[in-house]
Amino acid sequence: MKRLASIGAVLLTLTGTLIATATASQASVCQSNGTGCARAGTYPGPNALINKNYGGLTVIWTKSVVQPYSSGVPLSWTAYVTYTNISSSALTLGCPGNWAKASYVSERMSGGSGDNGTVSADSTTCSQNPRLAVSVAPGGAYTLSATFRNVPWPGSAVSITWGGAGTSLGVYPFQSGPTPSPGYCQNWYVLGLHGLNEGPEPSGGTTESPELSAFASDLVTDGPIYGHAVELDVPYPTVAANWRDAAGVFNKGPLWANVQEGVTDLQNEVTSLSKTCPGSLISLFGYSEGAWIINVWELQYSAEAANVYSAGLIGDPCYRDAAGNAGLARIFTSTCGPVADYITGEMNIQPTNSSCLTLDPVCGLGYLGQGGPQLTAAGICYLAGSNCSHEQYIPGTVADMASWMLTDTT
Repeated sequence: MKRLASIGAVLLTLTGTLIATATASQASVCQSNGTGCARAGTYPGPNALINKNYGGLTVIWTKSVVQPYSSGVPLSWTAYVTYTNISSSALTLGCPGNWAKASYVSERMSGGSGDNGTVSADSTTCSQNPRLAVSVAPGGAYTLSATFRNVPWPGSAVSITWGGAGTSLGVYPFQSGPTPSPGYCQNWYVLGLHGLNEGPEPSGGTTESPELSAFASDLVTDGPIYGHAVELDVPYPTVAANWRDAAGVFNKGPLWANVQEGVTDLQNEVTSLSKTCPGSLISLFGYSEGAWIINVWELQYSAEAANVYSAGLIGDPCYRDAAGNAGLARIFTSTCGPVADYITGEMNIQPTNSSCLTLDPVCGLGYLGQGGPQLTAAGICYLAGSNCSHEQYIPGTVADMASWMLTDTT
């Protein structure tokens, strides 16, 4: 395993898309087991993912507030959900169709002493303002809310169904947590960079990167165990190319042009996050072409890269190990940075973890830098699809990288 680090994050927004709604509800009671009622006040987090990509927006439950009460039991609480625009164009957030109904949003409680079940929202941003139309710029965010008349007990797990956007995992919203950065930012973002012939999201006949999707899912699964990080896709374009033609397209043509576009888009994402959420951690995760982009970016933007928390690379064309195995970009270009730095992990991002599967011709483990045979294998790999090692990083390697990123900070 090599060491390198970088990160990414993304938020959701959509023209004509929307947020919360609410309906009938009931007052809560306090537990009889001594844990008592939820105290009034603001609870940062839980930073629970509702939808990674809802029409170009990430949807995350970012804050909870229990309203003040004097009756002996809390009577209402509000969930705040943030939409972040992860696309490259402005999106309009609105309240079409069922979004204007408060009942379109609900909470589900479990684990409490008799306070389990599903309760609709009493009011939402959309039920109060059904004509809402907010333009969200690329990288920008907007927060909506839903208020419930049933306040979960502190020991209850709660999930939020945010209309058609999706449902969060069950979390404990009234536990103390870190103070969020200004603007209700997430504490930790991982910027994801997709591979060749993939896209950050389905569009124009391309498919969303299965590696990025699996990685985002693994971060959510591991979050309650190791700590939470939110994955955001960097929205550079998809390029159709064959790794077998690497020698001809690495330094010219559509592949290298796309790498350069990816470097620019990654820099824009890092700059935007750094300004908008100055207290948030940023890490990077790249697969295949995405890993190559990270290598090029950290050489061109060394000052910014030094502030990135960590990076995880899989199937990296810039790969190199002490035995002499090397990736295609390292063999055929001079874009990858010093060999010694890559092997020891002393790049601009610390720590960095790079994983290459045996006989993956793109990153080269098992070929000992034999460019010709490796290119031939890359051509066969392109035709073999899922039977090629370069397409086999899910689930094991991706899951391992997600758990590493959440736990290894040295």
